[in-house]
Amino acid sequence: NIPLRQVGLHTPSNMPYAYKSVKDLDTHLATRSYVSGYQASTDDLTVFMALAGAPPAAAATPHAARWYAHISALVASTFPGTPEGVTGVSGAAAAPAAAAAAAPSKKDKKKGGEDGGKKGPPSAEEIAAMKAAKQAEIEKKLIKDVTKEGGKKGVEIEGAADMGGLEFFCTTMEKPDGELKFLKMSMEAMNEVPDPDGEERRGGSGHVGKMLFSAGTEAMSMVAYVPKDKQNRINATEWLKSVCGDAGVKGELQAGGDAGLATAIAKANPDAGMFTIKMKD
Repeated sequence: NIPLRQVGLHTPSNMPYAYKSVKDLDTHLATRSYVSGYQASTDDLTVFMALAGAPPAAAATPHAARWYAHISALVASTFPGTPEGVTGVSGAAAAPAAAAAAAPSKKDKKKGGEDGGKKGPPSAEEIAAMKAAKQAEIEKKLIKDVTKEGGKKGVEIEGAADMGGLEFFCTTMEKPDGELKFLKMSMEAMNEVPDPDGEERRGGSGHVGKMLFSAGTEAMSMVAYVPKDKQNRINATEWLKSVCGDAGVKGELQAGGDAGLATAIAKANPDAGMFTIKMKD
């Protein structure tokens, strides 16, 4: 078998998720683009190989189907044709070759062939897979923009903290457009340890407590973060709870918050004069 790193994917530090079932994977990916982190990694390939085939019901497990189509494309581009010695991925990687073999030749098209060169309408599964692949590409670009914005903002906060002793900071993010899962990625990018060999410094503000806001059309998402050495002074969940209680916000804390990280969503209500742009201000 070819080592996973040869697939050209990012290698994470650990494996936080273990594949159990397609339904479980779908639930895991409902708020994530990848198995772990915010870019394709060897964790995705590990689960992809364990899955060993497309989700049987794309309509029932849309998140798993979207993820599978995206990872299949990455694997296929790495192993064109029919790879040998790559357990669990030969079917996906061989798909382009199989499709080419099944396609009618120019001669058949000219003559019309037995079926006149016509192809039947795509199945529901094929349509779902195409939509999932397209959505995956859109999301891939968005994640790149979100992490870039977050990484740059992290450097700015790091600089302000080093110069003036900044310990806590509140700011707004544009790229997530009100989507909570993307705002969480912004926070992760801000807190990421800078790569000393990177072309551009990103992140570096993990030692600063932060609250992020992102306003979309229908809702404003919020993420509060407090580093461990400051949690004896302020609790992330309590901090965010006080903001949600503001009459101009009326946000709802999301499950899973703790002293270090908490999330919330405030829904717009135009009839009551509640607009996300006003909430953010």
